[in-house]
Amino acid sequence: MGQVFRGQRRLPWGTIIAVVAIALYVLLPFDLIPDFFLFFGWLDDAFIVAKLFALIKLDLRRFVSDEHIDPEPFDLQEK
Repeated sequence: MGQVFRGQRRLPWGTIIAVVAIALYVLLPFDLIPDFFLFFGWLDDAFIVAKLFALIKLDLRRFVSDEHIDPEPFDLQEK
């Protein structure tokens, strides 16, 4: 994050928009499947959050590759 604050690196807009949209989706009461359907209402939220983590992991892989950092300690190697 230090590189972002110093202006040396930019965050991908797609990831920023996804984080905000998914946070709103999870926090607001309007869902694809309402949360009062206990298990299924939470399942769609969990699926969306898992997709967000996958997107963030992809961005972290790009960062590690660009900075020539060993990805193995962070479990970011390609599988």
